[in-house]
Amino acid sequence: MLKLHKVFVAMLGLATLSGCATYMEGTSQALPIHTDPVHAICDVYKDNKLIGATSDQTPVVYITKSVRALRVTCSAPGYDTKSVKVISATSPWGGAGFWLWDLAVTDWISGALNKYPDGVSVALNPTPGPSAERMRQSMNDELRTRPSLSYS
Repeated sequence: MLKLHKVFVAMLGLATLSGCATYMEGTSQALPIHTDPVHAICDVYKDNKLIGATSDQTPVVYITKSVRALRVTCSAPGYDTKSVKVISATSPWGGAGFWLWDLAVTDWISGALNKYPDGVSVALNPTPGPSAERMRQSMNDELRTRPSLSYS
């Protein structure tokens, strides 16, 4: 009887680890997007559907975790548009759920099995030509005169 009790307690302990990533990290995350130039605007796509956008005032997009890759497309006046692919990877808690109990089925279904990087950096290339240079200069002048936001 004591042996059966120990087996039950061990099974109950392992069952609490089911869905580790779902419980420990959640099913969504913030994805900061750092751009050069800072005034670039970025659109974030998953499965060719727009799921979020950023600007110099709001450089973070909140996304649902997934095994699917994201496409981040950034643009700014006087710069060439650039797209980057953002790939998710298995989170440590998702790996723990896989090896310890339920093969990460709970985390896979919820999307929490994977996690995107902690941030994305996109550097845009200046568009050649005098009109592009004027656009870049006017944007820089506007940014210098714009009051900055303070988060306190």
